Amino acid sequence: MKAKGETAKAPLKESFSTWRKTGTIIAAMIGIAAGFTVTWYTAQFATLGLLKQVALLDDLTATGVNATAQIFATPFCILFGALSDRIGRKKVMLTGYVLTLLLLFPLFKQITHYANPELSAAMATAPVP
Repeated sequence: MKAKGETAKAPLKESFSTWRKTGTIIAAMIGIAAGFTVTWYTAQFATLGLLKQVALLDDLTATGVNATAQIFATPFCILFGALSDRIGRKKVMLTGYVLTLLLLFPLFKQITHYANPELSAAMATAPVP
């Protein structure tokens, strides 16, 4: 757009000039925020709840495991931020959302298996229909 000379002279005014444009921007912001919120909430609180209430780890161990996982995950925010600068945010974000949907239950199953092998074995021998 810069090369063609098509950049907006007043981008905020042009973006919010009509109710339709404003509504589209608000819907996009809510959609993006919802995706990030669900992913972050799952990584933080659902995993912690799984470790404490399902895998039956004590509070200190569960919190320590969760905090350690977040420390190791933090550099990936920088890596994927840099990747999004190269290939576009939409591709990176959608890939992250799809991977979350595909991997969430298998990862929770693995967490349960390693945190409480007896529970995992019991679940395998007596599955709930």
